[in-house]
Amino acid sequence: MDGNQHIAQSGSVAESLEALPFSGRLVRRARPLVLVGLAAVALVPALAFALQTHTVLPGETLSGIADQYGFSVADLVKVNGLSDPNLIFAGQKLEIGAEVASAYSPPSTAAYTVVDGDTVTSIADHFGITVAALLGSNAVADPNIVVTGQQLSIPLASGIVPAVAPGSLNTRNGEIVRKAEAEYGLPTGLLQALAWQESGWQQGITSDAGAVGITQVVPDTADWALNVLGVDAPNWQTSVTDNARMGAAILAFYMLGTGNDEHLTLAAYYQGWQSVQTIGILPETQAYIQNVLAMVPLFQ
Repeated sequence: MDGNQHIAQSGSVAESLEALPFSGRLVRRARPLVLVGLAAVALVPALAFALQTHTVLPGETLSGIADQYGFSVADLVKVNGLSDPNLIFAGQKLEIGAEVASAYSPPSTAAYTVVDGDTVTSIADHFGITVAALLGSNAVADPNIVVTGQQLSIPLASGIVPAVAPGSLNTRNGEIVRKAEAEYGLPTGLLQALAWQESGWQQGITSDAGAVGITQVVPDTADWALNVLGVDAPNWQTSVTDNARMGAAILAFYMLGTGNDEHLTLAAYYQGWQSVQTIGILPETQAYIQNVLAMVPLFQ
């Protein structure tokens, strides 16, 4: 089932967009994942998961708690020094999270395969780089001609790269995001890159303004998605699966509303649909879009 089928029951796209809450994402960045801005500076290759405490409730199991936060049972056993994963008790406090560091060296380029309709200018615009930078990284005989299927190298020297290698983090959460991405028919890598930008694939992240989880969903937007889009994700605040599906549903709806324009879709997700419509895409939003799109090829 694709995103269009999921949201068909909610009525017209225009009516649903009108029902969106005004609050956007720009005003409450959690920034758990540090990306450089637009200057070429060295990145510190480490990311710390936010530690939090979970109090065990009657009837809970370690596997259920692990699933709720998107960790493996082995993760929780190690972090909490448990001798028997089958023995936890109501009232027990468990630490959720762990620190992950990587000796990863961020790539200087990403690969891109030319598709029908592409031009050098459109590709450069898509990744937020100059035509000169694109041509400088590729042996293009004629800057006015690119061929479908041609492999191009996208320079990332501007610093728009992930601070940590995707493979170095909790791959289980990555798989959950990939499934949600496929369920809603999103372009491969788009939700994964967005979730990485938003939280580093961590469910236990809450911003100062209340954005929650792996896709950093704002409560009033979640209420809109539950009531207007009918998203089946009641536990989006605690379940990594529900949060990923919630983010995927919202992103898919914006894709439909913008005619599959990835730039506008990401702008709406970050800044807020009504804000983009009213005042246009802000500079910080543009940097966010560039970051996400530059990472998409890493997840394809």
